[in-house]
Amino acid sequence: MYQYTKDKLFRYGIPVAVTMASGSRRESISYHGHDFTELVFVVGGSTINTMRFSSEREVSYALIPGDVFVILPGEAHAYTESRNVLYYNVMFDFNFVASSLQALNQLPSYQALFDPNCIRNKIHLILHERKALERLLQLIVSELFSQKQGYAELVRAALIEVLVMVLRHDSISAADLPRNYSGIAQCIATMETFPEKSHSVSELAKESCMSPSLFYARFKEATGMSPNEYLIALRLANASEKLLESNASISEIAFGCGFCDSNHFIKAFRKYHGLTPGKFRKQFLDRKFL
Repeated sequence: MYQYTKDKLFRYGIPVAVTMASGSRRESISYHGHDFTELVFVVGGSTINTMRFSSEREVSYALIPGDVFVILPGEAHAYTESRNVLYYNVMFDFNFVASSLQALNQLPSYQALFDPNCIRNKIHLILHERKALERLLQLIVSELFSQKQGYAELVRAALIEVLVMVLRHDSISAADLPRNYSGIAQCIATMETFPEKSHSVSELAKESCMSPSLFYARFKEATGMSPNEYLIALRLANASEKLLESNASISEIAFGCGFCDSNHFIKAFRKYHGLTPGKFRKQFLDRKFL
């Protein structure tokens, strides 16, 4: 089994490295391990991840965009059935950030990711959170490459922010997810590609070769949300971007993101963000010009 080591990856004077990796349809990556902590953040496609813990127990589950999991030193994992998967590998020495995470070590999410005595689970982030996380990772990559004065402090701060952002979420019971969850992964990829379109449970269930009731249960296991809740979250994330990046009206944004009317959009947006789309846009613009 191939072992990745610190001395080959940490080349910037601090124990942190970030890379991107991908896998085409049905591509497999054999078992490998590390002598450092690795956080994996999936941003596209899907794959089946099989983890082999230090206890020799193995657990397999599918990964979809927004999924985050951790491999600890001494553990191994492999990928199979990859479908255009794209992911970040965030590699670091845990001691580099441990002191700043002490206040969070009682959270179930902390134990799900970092407790070596647990069969650990994964975290699932929705769209707008993924984009924030990806921006932080791109900042880390830029700082490691440029090595400007103070880069080590900025990288450490950004890595801590990444970890805190992830640890605020409940974990998904990955150990209980079946291998046929790959059908769910394909449906979620479809929803994420076309969130403005209608996606009924019956149509999605047919695509994943499951009954509607089984599909609904598997979907909620995978994401922590019902299919409709997940779709609304995707639409709201797209709407948030359009509110900040365009001059389109509230009605135009509502229809463009898949809401049946502006009232439905405003109600859903207020429930999710705690304020109306108009106030959300104004708040951003007011801050922009401070």
